[in-house]
Amino acid sequence: KRALDSGRYTSWDEWIGALGMARGETKALRRVNKLSAKRLRDIYVKSPIVRPCVDSVAREISHLAWNVKAEKGAFVEPDKLRWLKDFVSRPCATKTFSVVMQEFLHDLLVVGKGVIVKYKNLQGFVREFRAMDSSTFDPIPDEQNLDAIGYQQALVGQSPENVTIFDASEVV
Repeated sequence: KRALDSGRYTSWDEWIGALGMARGETKALRRVNKLSAKRLRDIYVKSPIVRPCVDSVAREISHLAWNVKAEKGAFVEPDKLRWLKDFVSRPCATKTFSVVMQEFLHDLLVVGKGVIVKYKNLQGFVREFRAMDSSTFDPIPDEQNLDAIGYQQALVGQSPENVTIFDASEVV
């Protein structure tokens, strides 16, 4: 508690204490999964150890040289391949692929899950994809509770009845 309130984690014991675990606790991983997204983001923001690690990994991976090419032996029309390369380089009007990937990786590393939403035009073609705040998304399970048939997004401050439903094919 002291480390969380002070805004800095200066040792492993303080960080573990902020997570609510005793030193050497064997159920540490199970307990981490019970932390809220807000708490995990607070730890990321306030920790001089966690934040640089997450930022470095997300930056390094997102800025790799991504290359779009046809599968070996497959024929793809040059115009379609050029269009796909352009689309991937700028997947939405305001962000590059590296920025979208970095946002996705931040959520994945901090919260433990990442979400990319595919937006389609009226003809059903994907025209844009964006990284979204994964803490606002929950899966809608199938009858056997094995697979997600869709996802619901509830934004902070919205009533529980006012959620956005996404088909499973719209969310990565």
